[in-house]
Amino acid sequence: IRLWCLTIPVPGVAPIIVAAIPIANDLKADVLLEYLIKVINGLLDNKIKVISYACDGTQIERSVQDMFVKWAPERIEHLIEDPHGKAPPVRIIAAVVHGQAICMIQDAKHALKTFRNNLFSGARLLALGSYTAIYSRISEMAFADGSPLFHRDVEKLDRQDDNAATRLFSADTLKYLADHHPEYLGEIVYLFIFGELIDAYQNRSIPHAERVKLVLRARYFLDSWSASLDISGYTKSVYFLSREAVDIARIIIEGYLALVYIHRDSVDGIFPLLPWLHSSEACEHIFGESRRIVKDFTMLDFLYMIPKLHIKIRSAVLRAKASDSKAKATGYSHTYFDNTGLDILALSTFPTDDDIKLAAAEAAEESDSLIALLGLAPSQLHGGLTPVAPILPSIGSWYDAEQDDEPDSDADSISEAQQLQDLIDKAEVSTASRSRKQDQELLNLTSAALALAADDMIKIHTSSGNEDEASKPLGRGAFTSDAIDFDYLVELRRRHQTIQAAHGVRTRIVDQSSEKVKEVSLRQQLIKKMHLVLKEEQDHATGIGLERSARWHAPAPGGRGAKESETTLPAGNSANAALTAAAVAKTAAARRKTVFTKAGVPKLAEVINARVTVLRPIRIGDYGVVLTTRGVMIEMLICLVFQMHAKGGGKHGTHHPVTDSVNISALSKISVQIFEKVHGAQFRTIPTATAMLQTKQLAHILPINFLCLLSTSPKVLSTGLELSAEDSEHFKTLAGAVDKLNAALKSFRKRGKVAGDEEDYNEGDM
Repeated sequence: IRLWCLTIPVPGVAPIIVAAIPIANDLKADVLLEYLIKVINGLLDNKIKVISYACDGTQIERSVQDMFVKWAPERIEHLIEDPHGKAPPVRIIAAVVHGQAICMIQDAKHALKTFRNNLFSGARLLALGSYTAIYSRISEMAFADGSPLFHRDVEKLDRQDDNAATRLFSADTLKYLADHHPEYLGEIVYLFIFGELIDAYQNRSIPHAERVKLVLRARYFLDSWSASLDISGYTKSVYFLSREAVDIARIIIEGYLALVYIHRDSVDGIFPLLPWLHSSEACEHIFGESRRIVKDFTMLDFLYMIPKLHIKIRSAVLRAKASDSKAKATGYSHTYFDNTGLDILALSTFPTDDDIKLAAAEAAEESDSLIALLGLAPSQLHGGLTPVAPILPSIGSWYDAEQDDEPDSDADSISEAQQLQDLIDKAEVSTASRSRKQDQELLNLTSAALALAADDMIKIHTSSGNEDEASKPLGRGAFTSDAIDFDYLVELRRRHQTIQAAHGVRTRIVDQSSEKVKEVSLRQQLIKKMHLVLKEEQDHATGIGLERSARWHAPAPGGRGAKESETTLPAGNSANAALTAAAVAKTAAARRKTVFTKAGVPKLAEVINARVTVLRPIRIGDYGVVLTTRGVMIEMLICLVFQMHAKGGGKHGTHHPVTDSVNISALSKISVQIFEKVHGAQFRTIPTATAMLQTKQLAHILPINFLCLLSTSPKVLSTGLELSAEDSEHFKTLAGAVDKLNAALKSFRKRGKVAGDEEDYNEGDM
């Protein structure tokens, strides 16, 4: 069913079903365009001023939007000049139909999930300067103590889960990464940029001038990121956002700016712009309520349901109560009718052209600062030719500190001692499975509570000393990731994120950086700490230590050891997928042996299995020899493995991360850092390919490109690596047979009878 809804962008007004027709799944964009034109003309003829058309991010929907703008009799264009003066201006185009300006919008929540799915995809490696943004680090964080993410946010993930995406891009997630893993700069910057972009739509209070800066910052960051990949010779289909994600981001950015111009210049009178209402969320809500009435409804069912749907939707809007933000794997979470914190005055004030120009300059400066954090020189990405040292403007200049009033604390109906006793009782009777560390922590807290009860008349106050201020990235010079102060980034996210993001995290991280820290009793601290420990409890499968160890150990399907415990064997569909993966891995290994043997490569016994055996599996952190192609260049290099993926479920299965494999051919993708030979056994960290930008080189290679493991770990130097004499001689021998090795790789990539060859082996390395 094709559904068109009319949303009146005013708080408390329910959306209206305008039209619905049954359509085929393979309907073309030009046919859908005809329907859209008919709907738009009908609304305009009835004096209903349509100012936006929003849809989700599918290819056909975006095609309809592009075709509509081209079909429009007139168009309005606004230009925002590049603050650096070297790039084309940002062009904002709105269609004009019957004298009414109409802009194209993508659903912001769909866009957020698209950015999350790009980060989680094993088919690509997001290369951000000298850093990466990868799924395995987010997964590691979700299973750590005190993490703001739930396990289901990363494991057995619901791709349409709005709450999971909101939690991932929340300020608490950013704070956790900054505190525990400041070296994960790629993830920190990625989550900050795209979290801010979506909250330019979803936030209920920040002024439009600030939102303009958020969307332009994302635009300039994407432009700089894209330029860095072009300069370094990376293939964007592997190392950048997907083509769909880039297009959605463009529409999101330009769509919001078009809304600002339309409200400012074309809407009569003063009318607030509520950007979160310009979305396809109303349509999704209606479909969701329809499935509650009739699970698998027909067009006739839908027509009969319309009166009831009007009542249900109106009731939800008037109640204005969003679903549980802590819910897991629940799919869509509708919040468009939630007006908590709404600031109508701020949303009714629009920036002038001078304000937008100023916001663009600030956005460009902030984008350059983030780009510099990733080890890139912004001036080189804006057309500069001479390499310069990275200049890092102060992130602190982004944020004007404001003195927040302390919220009044509600009087508790029961004493602190009683609260503490209730929590102790809850911990004792809880049937949830806890880790040994959590049990020990609860025992320690209980002991402390008993000590307090023994001397109830003594009140102990805690005081926290001032810690040394962390270094900030000011001016020139080298710095380490653990010396960067991310507090300003976190504070910006806290100011801009939605109430759902603030309250939906698993464990909320309280910011203790304010000057005035409210003194609390020791008993209150125990209550708070015990609450945090109990909140961290999640459903765990029961089992002995070996079973739990097996769950944390994630070898590649088809790449497990021969003596595998029966307790780790999958069953049902998982067993079928594992058997398929094992068969594909076995066939790929045989084919690898055939092509290298026919090519007559040296060190054949070691290249056939890449020195990967049951006794010596390949693991994250291993060093090896790889053969890569960059354009017409063929290079023999040393690599460091930092991520591996295996593909399950046949040809169209997903790439999932693994920790090790006893069969190199059981892997589908290997993410590595490249080291280039300088002289003898010396290899440098910054190779020729990325020397212009002075960044590390990253590669997302196929297992056939991984020739073999090194026999011993190389010596790590300040500028790179030094191989052992044995590995250096081994590398020299393989380097002398580059032509034979390349011929073997070409033969392997030819379409064959191996399941998955057509998809997996037709893609270049760089």
